[in-house]
Amino acid sequence: MNRRDEDDDFSWDQAKSGSSFFQGIKSSLQRWQFERKRASAERKAMDSFLKEQKAKTVDPERQSSSVSNNRNSTGFESSAADGRFVKQGEQFGPQKLSFLQKLKQDRELRREILAERRSSDAALDTRSVAAPNRVSKSEFGVGGDRQAYGDNLGGPPVNSVKSILKALVQKLVKARIPQWAMATLPAIVIFNWAIIPGVTNSEDRYAATTSKLQTKVPAFVEAGQWKEAELTAHRILGSNLSKIDDVFAYYETLNGMKEPIKAWNFLVSQEETLKELDRGNYFFRFAEKILNMQNLNPTLINQAVAKLTEALKNPLALATEVKARQLLSRIIASRGDLQTAYKILEPVQSQNVVIASEVLWLKWNLSESNVILDIQGNARRLLDELDRQIAKSESIDDTMIGCRSRLLMMMDQEPALRGWIAALPKLSNEEKVKWSKEIDQLSLAAEIKRKPIREDYVWQKLLPLIELDANNMLWGRIATTLWAAPKSDKNAEAFQWVQKHIESGKASADFMRQASMSAHVQARWDLARPIYRKIVEQNPDDMASTNNLAGVLYKFPPYEYEEALKLIDKVVAKMPDNLGILETKGQILARMGRLDESKVILEKCLPLLPNEWNLHNTLAQIYEIEGQKSRAQAHRDRLTSLRKPSNAPLVESIRDGAGSAK
Repeated sequence: MNRRDEDDDFSWDQAKSGSSFFQGIKSSLQRWQFERKRASAERKAMDSFLKEQKAKTVDPERQSSSVSNNRNSTGFESSAADGRFVKQGEQFGPQKLSFLQKLKQDRELRREILAERRSSDAALDTRSVAAPNRVSKSEFGVGGDRQAYGDNLGGPPVNSVKSILKALVQKLVKARIPQWAMATLPAIVIFNWAIIPGVTNSEDRYAATTSKLQTKVPAFVEAGQWKEAELTAHRILGSNLSKIDDVFAYYETLNGMKEPIKAWNFLVSQEETLKELDRGNYFFRFAEKILNMQNLNPTLINQAVAKLTEALKNPLALATEVKARQLLSRIIASRGDLQTAYKILEPVQSQNVVIASEVLWLKWNLSESNVILDIQGNARRLLDELDRQIAKSESIDDTMIGCRSRLLMMMDQEPALRGWIAALPKLSNEEKVKWSKEIDQLSLAAEIKRKPIREDYVWQKLLPLIELDANNMLWGRIATTLWAAPKSDKNAEAFQWVQKHIESGKASADFMRQASMSAHVQARWDLARPIYRKIVEQNPDDMASTNNLAGVLYKFPPYEYEEALKLIDKVVAKMPDNLGILETKGQILARMGRLDESKVILEKCLPLLPNEWNLHNTLAQIYEIEGQKSRAQAHRDRLTSLRKPSNAPLVESIRDGAGSAK
């Protein structure tokens, strides 16, 4: 075995198990600590020896002790010669020493130095004075903290950082680390100079190509080049750089290729792969595509409503949110549900004057006559703001015209509105005719707000419109309002037309619901009962209409408590936590004489329905029957501060018509 194999712990061509470069470093540090401990032991021995020498030199009178000193000196020499101190130091370190071989040579050299000192006391004294790093009482003196055990007499300063670094460098060279680094340097240079830029440039070229293709698809679609558009869009969608615009470009391409079903299914399939931040924008654009379809039907409109509702549940840019709320509010308003349409649009009413005017128009249609003056004041402020914008604008669009038309109609200025439309210089004759019809429709809505309603005048204007579109909810709301009004010669024609339309079976579910709402508002329970029955027969899952029918059956004659209880139990099974529905069941049970069951339900509803007149009225009677006079009186007192609603039971007593209470 050659010398390299003996002392090279880091050689790569050795078969030593468990050896590594870092283990070698760790072993070197352990050996360095061992050498320091050994040097400390040697210094202590040297201190003891020098004290004996100093005592012999300074106090000549104590020559008699020279024999003893010589004996001690001889003992020290013997211990040094036989390696006693070295063995004593070795007990502090590991049992097997394999540091640099040079340490062994240093150890032998130090032994020779100590032997030389012992042979000549004079030479030792001279060195202790002359050597600058061994001056007496200095920190570098014999036994000082900073004394090196080599003493600059040939032994290497193994406890210095420089020597440790030098040893490590030697080990690295033996382990061929620098050679390996130099050998791999060309490969590293080539990788950074050629491969990385090549990959980066390839990705940049791919992104640039995809971006170029993305600009071509709209041009192909506009030109009707459907095959080119399909191939290009398909390639873009196969990359990881596609965007929402690319999805809808491919949708338009499929429609252009006369594949509407495939186009629809494609849009639906993309919903599952959307990122969270893209969902709102995607559903909004999906709804726009639906509303732009030809032959738009109620099913597609319901789909658009679902997409817009989903869009508003996700993050949206403010401008997109405003558009989404506008579309959804208009659809809901066209169905006659003005209250929901108002709630949808109200959060963004401060964004611009157009949105504010739409919100105010819905509020005006919903409001009682006693707040009309306040609404008209707000309309005046919005009109001033709108006129300032129109004056600054170079052109006026349909949105501004519609906004100004609604504001003037709310302010009861129909003649001024018609004169303004006729005087607009940039409107063609066809556009002026279109806006004239729009004003006729707004005028119908305004007529309903007047008290008293000119029923015959309104019907003359409404009839040609509703015959063209019988299921238009705006016309349906006006027609059913005339139908549910108290019978007179002025509304006789309207009543007959609506009744005939309902009985024909051609009336839509929305028209039927609007008729039931109109009868409910006008307290025409004789009309509401058959309408609710028809709605429930056509749609058994309409829980709101089922609950309303149960309410009509127990509140107004002819009383049908058993049927009402069956209906309300069906609703409770679907909506067990709805207190409004539970309150209806409690009222039915009370009129059937099942007071204990009724009281439990009504007391549960009381905290969330504290202002319900019918609830306090029924509980007061139950407590009176049970003899709890104080509780009954508390509810009687509460009734004095509440207004009796129009849909309260015709007979206030729960005992009348129900037989004897149990």
